[in-house]
This record gives sequence, structure tokens and C-alpha cells, in this order.
Amino acid sequence: DARDADLLWMRKGYRSWFAHLGEEQSLNHIPTESSMTNKGYLLHHLQQAAAQSADHKAQLSTFFPESYRLYIRAEREALFRQLSDRQDLWVLKPVALSKGRGIKLCRDLSPLASYYRDGVATPLVQECDIDKGTKYIVQRHVDDLLLLDGHKQEIRAYWLIASLQPLRVFVYPTPTVRVCSGVFQTDNLDDKLAHVTNVYQQKNQ
Repeated sequence: DARDADLLWMRKGYRSWFAHLGEEQSLNHIPTESSMTNKGYLLHHLQQAAAQSADHKAQLSTFFPESYRLYIRAEREALFRQLSDRQDLWVLKPVALSKGRGIKLCRDLSPLASYYRDGVATPLVQECDIDKGTKYIVQRHVDDLLLLDGHKQEIRAYWLIASLQPLRVFVYPTPTVRVCSGVFQTDNLDDKLAHVTNVYQQKNQ
């Protein structure tokens, strides 16, 4: 019986347990965790935190790429106003998906601008399911990438929030490094094996 367990490890249906946990029970989730795991919420909170500083733009740009929420009108209009013929590289990310799903790299964001201005569902809009309500953020691609033998890579650290009151966090001392299987290049932006570290080659069925 889950009511007798010391630790509840759940992937779905866990929110109803927050109000019913026993004094000595632990759950592998925390309330309002989507403020960190949802990319749109995370961007919102980072913007709010940075705005409390007098030099908030410089403070945020030191560790976080220029980012916009497409589903917020003021932010997407600010994005579209500063687009130029230079066609910088951008990354589109769905706010609530994981494992590299839905990530798209592109240089030309004009189809998105046309969709929000005229309602024309271009192939890019349809591919991203934006016209079906999928929420996206758009981030400027980092220019000076730190490549590992020509490959994109990421360092993933593991940490555990053991208590909120008092706040107690443990960090596992050994991180992992995940490396793209494809060599980084900008000739083929659809090659996710070269651009997204948590995408793996699917075997042919």
C-alpha cells in the first residue's frame, strides 16, 4: 500500500499526493516544480530575477542566451522587430517536452512572423505544431561553442532536493558528459544528431 511506503517514486498522478503525504514520507517531486522544468516558466522566472538588478540585461546574458516566448505577444513582437537579413541561427524549443523532442534549428524566422501576423500556417509552423497550440520558446544559438573534438556536448550534474524547509540540497560529485554523435556543422540544420545531445539514432524497423 502506497500509504505505508517511506518513499513514493511516481511519474504520473503524483500531484494529488502532495496533500496526503505522511510526516515521514517522501515523494520524488516538489510542488510547483514546473517553474524549473517548463522552459517557458523557467525563462519567466529568470527574467523576473534579473529585473531586480539595475544591470539586469547584462546579468542575464552572462549565462543565458537571448530568449523569447512565442506565446507571449510582447516578446514575440520584440523578437520579430529585431530580425534582419543576416539570418542568425536560432533554436526553437517546445516548453514542456524533453529528450530533445520538437527542437528545431533555423535561420529564417519570417514564417513564424507571417503566421502570427497573417495566420498563414507555413510548413515550419505545421512541423512545430504551433498552430495546434504547442508553446515554444526561441533562443539565439550560442556563437562561441565549446566543442569536444568538433562535437557539441553537455555536462549534466545530478542533485537532490532533500528538504524545502529547511532547504537542503545534495549534489552528486560525479557529473556526466553527453556528446552529439554527429560532428557540429551548420550546413544541415535538420541533422539532430549533430545539434542535440539527447537525441539518439533510431534503428530502421
